[in-house]
Amino acid sequence: MMSKVEINFTRLLAQCEIMVSEKKQGDWRLEKYVSALDQRYADLKKSIHVPAKEKLIEYGQKVDFIKGLLKAYKLVSSAMIVLVFAVFIVF
Repeated sequence: MMSKVEINFTRLLAQCEIMVSEKKQGDWRLEKYVSALDQRYADLKKSIHVPAKEKLIEYGQKVDFIKGLLKAYKLVSSAMIVLVFAVFIVF
């Protein structure tokens, strides 16, 4: 049976996965959700009812993947802004 901490973590993880799959990179909530997800993952590792080691590894990989996607979205957004300014200045 999952603890309350793990249930809350998995719900937030599922919501982040949905937001990422819908490509809502312009959504300010995604960054806040991922920050909260990272904190909940840290809380889960410290909780009294720690899940199995394999499950923790799986959760950690999912969190890292989502954080990596968020960073990629930011890089793409920044690159697009630079490109738009470069094109605008040339014309």
